[in-house]
Amino acid sequence: MKKPALLRTLFLAPLLLCAISAVVVCSTGGYDLSLGPMHLGSHSPFKAILQMEGAFLFALIGLGLLSPAESALPSASSHRLGFYAWLALLITLVGAAYAPSLAVNFQYQDWDFRLASSAIRSLHDTVELFTKPQADGFYRPMTFLALLVDDRVFGNHAWGYHLQNIAFHIANCILFLILARTLGFAESVARWAAVLFAVAAVNFEPVLWPAARFDLTATACTLLAIIFALRYLDGASASTPAFSAIAFALGILNKESAYCLPLVLGCLILFWRKWPVSRVLRLAAVTFLVIAVMILIRLAVLRGVGGYPDSPHYAFTLKTLISLFTRLPVGLFGVNSSVTPPFWLIASIATLGGVMIAAVIAGARASRPDLVLLLCALLTALPTLNIINWIGEPMQQARYLYMPGIWLCLFVASVMSTRKSAIPLLALWAAANLAGLEHNLNVYRTTLAKTEVIAERVRRDASPGVRTILIRDLPDQPNGVFFASSELITQIKSAIPDAVIFRDNNEACPDLAYRWNPSTTDLVREPMPAFCPSPP
Repeated sequence: MKKPALLRTLFLAPLLLCAISAVVVCSTGGYDLSLGPMHLGSHSPFKAILQMEGAFLFALIGLGLLSPAESALPSASSHRLGFYAWLALLITLVGAAYAPSLAVNFQYQDWDFRLASSAIRSLHDTVELFTKPQADGFYRPMTFLALLVDDRVFGNHAWGYHLQNIAFHIANCILFLILARTLGFAESVARWAAVLFAVAAVNFEPVLWPAARFDLTATACTLLAIIFALRYLDGASASTPAFSAIAFALGILNKESAYCLPLVLGCLILFWRKWPVSRVLRLAAVTFLVIAVMILIRLAVLRGVGGYPDSPHYAFTLKTLISLFTRLPVGLFGVNSSVTPPFWLIASIATLGGVMIAAVIAGARASRPDLVLLLCALLTALPTLNIINWIGEPMQQARYLYMPGIWLCLFVASVMSTRKSAIPLLALWAAANLAGLEHNLNVYRTTLAKTEVIAERVRRDASPGVRTILIRDLPDQPNGVFFASSELITQIKSAIPDAVIFRDNNEACPDLAYRWNPSTTDLVREPMPAFCPSPP
């Protein structure tokens, strides 16, 4: 066996085992195998999928040491769809994929910050967005302006709050395509990378959740800042460092994740290609001036660095560093595995595993530029270093991988482009992620529908004299859905306005008592506690 074939086999074997393990765990819920003194077992779909993704990246990086890769995707001139036709396809794809999100509308105020937006009634109130910290200790005034626009345009029509999120995601896909072209990638690589990002399953959270728009707006501004910076470095006559600086400042005013910009630009300047030193120095000076000004503003407004009280945001241990490497692969394919996966989701996982195996067999490998893309993904995730480990089976906090996912999608498109089978492999990769995306959206949609059913049943159980309701063992996020328990309480209070609801109060003597049944994800009515007096 020739050396390249032998090495490919050595890298392929772990990937094959991890792909089989992921499909088996998702299909059966787990397995335990005893082979003499050896014991193999897995019961976590999240970890099994993550291991498959990690094995894929490991194989591509390892095989990249064999030889450099050349693009095999068709050039722009030979592409059947023109640029604007491709943009129309991209917009249609995102709109269709996220259309179900229009029906996911929680009453709980943190879902879209409608109460906070409706409280802004004057120019003075609007200015205070920039001069006072928000209630949770952060400083992100620009996104609150965007949410204020929704409140003024749509009012209580909650479906309308999703439109701006979807529009920002579309804008980010287009900006991503432009960035890939600016970096010098072939037109088809740029286009397919944008498609992968458009339907990436891991991106569902910031697009679905109106109050998570911070990640969308910060990403849009950061992409603009990088594009302006690269065009200035390339000598574009109409570009100046000021354009990049303004976009960078706006990004920071949306979310702190924009602070990754100097890290990413530094990586590209060092490893991508050579630019005139004078332009690099001018760009660096303006960028660091923006950082200094933004930090001074933050200190003045927040009287400190800000963040949640007693949060772990600024702690650092070896574990936090390791978490960056163990969570970043989720950006390839992130699905809510805390619920029983339907057959079509298992099929999509199997499809993705098959695509990864086929790509390695076909000789896909990471070239030096591809490794730079992975480094950019790591640096983009660095501002979330202390919280990225929160991402787990329910895919909560997946929004922290939204911006790093840009570089991962470009990495996948670039690596796949080294094979003549690139287009079918990329199409299958996109299809698998689209299925995962629809699963993630469906978990929220069905969970919300169930809270409405439960709240209505409690209303029917409540006689006119019911004033107190006890609920035991209700988890904070059933099915991994943010605010699901708060939404249930909100809906019960809306249905029974005069009722007082207790949670896990062992001393309460309620008029109605319920306990959460995790196996059915439902409330089950309970008899009154023994120490409570019998009703007259």
